[in-house]
Amino acid sequence: MKKLIIGYLFFATAVFLYFYYFYPLDSFSDSRYGALSHAFYFAMLPLQIILLYVLLKKKGGYQWIEKYNSRLFQSFLFTCLLVILDLLVHLPFQIIWHFISRYEGTRTQSFLSWFLELLLSKSLLFLGLFLLIYFCCVLMEKWPKRWGILLWITIVPVAIFFVFIQPVWIDPLFDKFYTLENGGLRTEMEQLTESVGLTDVDFLVVNKSEEVTTYNAYVTGIFGHARI
Repeated sequence: MKKLIIGYLFFATAVFLYFYYFYPLDSFSDSRYGALSHAFYFAMLPLQIILLYVLLKKKGGYQWIEKYNSRLFQSFLFTCLLVILDLLVHLPFQIIWHFISRYEGTRTQSFLSWFLELLLSKSLLFLGLFLLIYFCCVLMEKWPKRWGILLWITIVPVAIFFVFIQPVWIDPLFDKFYTLENGGLRTEMEQLTESVGLTDVDFLVVNKSEEVTTYNAYVTGIFGHARI
């Protein structure tokens, strides 16, 4: 465990030193904001793998869950453990990055608002992970030799369904969307989407200026729920 922590600290230090001092970056100012964003991303990348490895090596951390007979309750407790640990190992990086973004002027969102959104995203992660873990347990009990194939077959349509409902059920939990008004921008976007074969697409706008100073556009959803 000690070697693993020391090894990760060396890795994270090397990542930040490289991106801050040596990473070539074209920028309109002397800020290393873009380089730091890469550094934070790569520094956090192995954390989940390390977390799972530690749990597998230190089984005493979750064996107490097995004393409960209910498979549903076991799945609930194990999911709680995973999500809480995941939050704790990522939170220091996320808090620091939030304040860096505020300092650089790319984010205007208050810490409380940002933290509540983070908790909401973790709650959705908990729900999805809990259902997945419980479903895996059921499959392994009933079909111990074929549960992996059955899980893969099931996950594909579930993933498609998730992409389908995301614009309607999930995204509105974080932002309030409005229909893009008629005008030059909407006309140009309609012409662009029609040129690539996309028709009957909903164009929505959200007031993100309350949180960030950057701007962006993205495509989400599939079939009848496709949105821009």
